[in-house]
Amino acid sequence: MWRQGIWVVVASILAWGQSLELLRDDGGPLFLTAGERVRLTIRVAGHLLLGGGCRLAYSPPAVLSFAGWEPADFSRGQTLVIAGVDTASAEGWVDVSALSLGVGRDTLRLATLEFVVSAEAAHGSIVQFRTAQGWVLGIDSLSVLSPVTLTLPVHGYVEVWPGDANDDGVVDTRDVAVVGLYAYRATSGYRRVPASVEWLPQRVRAWAEPPATYADCDGNGIVTVRDLAVVLQNYGMSRTGTLVHAGEPAGQEPTGPCLFRGYIPPEAAVVVGIYVPCAGSSLTGVRFSGAVPVIFVGDSLCAFACTSTGGGVVEVFGDGQVCYAEVEYRTRSGEWRRLELSGLGVSEPEAAALRMGVQDGQVWVEGWRRSPGWLCVYTLLGQELVRFPVPPGSGHWSAALPSGSTAPWVLLYRTAFGVWRSLVVVPEVHRR
Repeated sequence: MWRQGIWVVVASILAWGQSLELLRDDGGPLFLTAGERVRLTIRVAGHLLLGGGCRLAYSPPAVLSFAGWEPADFSRGQTLVIAGVDTASAEGWVDVSALSLGVGRDTLRLATLEFVVSAEAAHGSIVQFRTAQGWVLGIDSLSVLSPVTLTLPVHGYVEVWPGDANDDGVVDTRDVAVVGLYAYRATSGYRRVPASVEWLPQRVRAWAEPPATYADCDGNGIVTVRDLAVVLQNYGMSRTGTLVHAGEPAGQEPTGPCLFRGYIPPEAAVVVGIYVPCAGSSLTGVRFSGAVPVIFVGDSLCAFACTSTGGGVVEVFGDGQVCYAEVEYRTRSGEWRRLELSGLGVSEPEAAALRMGVQDGQVWVEGWRRSPGWLCVYTLLGQELVRFPVPPGSGHWSAALPSGSTAPWVLLYRTAFGVWRSLVVVPEVHRR
């Protein structure tokens, strides 16, 4: 009786620790793609296992069909697989069992099953795998396993309208933003075959990140800044076939200092670009001369596309630093080239002509100022306390510091052209 009691306790523990799993054998993502195959391995876990089995039901059979199987931990002669379709429940099923009288193991792969997803499966449809009648045989126990369900969405074919990067039916500045986002990430997927930039619906398989599929405006399988040229080409188009008011193409007048400047060559027909500010920095806009732009400016990204009328200048404005910049132009012969940009640094002669300091709660600037600027006051940790607009001219200019602020401060003078005129650390309150 003592021995029998111990056996019952052990068997109970083993049954509690056993489980059944469905694993993607191909290491694929948590979705299925229309027209492709998927492999599932049925695995049981426990202690000193000799075999196991279950019925794997799948639905709908119109989307998913059983294509074959391979043995796993046991040989083909030790594995039994039978497949069929239950028309009453509209489910396909596969019965799997594997058994050996050899040495027990803690994990046991019963078999690997292969299924084919219909090429005509609708995008967004759902397929489901569900186990039933699961069992596992240990050295001294036979246990029933709890059912397991695996539900996966299908990425089917979608229709892309070139330039409508957010798939809302209209080409406008919001599409500029979407292309900029996915181009910065270099998102890629299936190519469109054939691919065109004409305003017509074009069929392509949805990508791993479905919304990015629409941002590939030229259909080459990767989102780049060049897709912005397609947004520009079809700007204002709608699926109703009528032109719509897509917003002010030129955007708002940028403010703050100029961070980058690029010169558009006369042979450029289209210019496209993306700017991403560094952490703690921001962009306020892009200004063009000799070009007609479409611009999106957000907190974390600035993207633009413009047609060129024979050369000009592109300037990027903001506060802080740019961590990523990519600007290209397409020549009138259709060749793409990178546009060289110049960051604007310190102008030593003018910096030397300016002096700054703090006295009696007033921050001051002295010296010749060719253009309007900003005097920024920071803590040593980089927190901006206040920003004063400073008029052009010469002589002495001053303004009151915020009440309660204490030394040391960092004083920074900048102009609308992005020149950092001088940097002074004020360790104590006195005129320098």
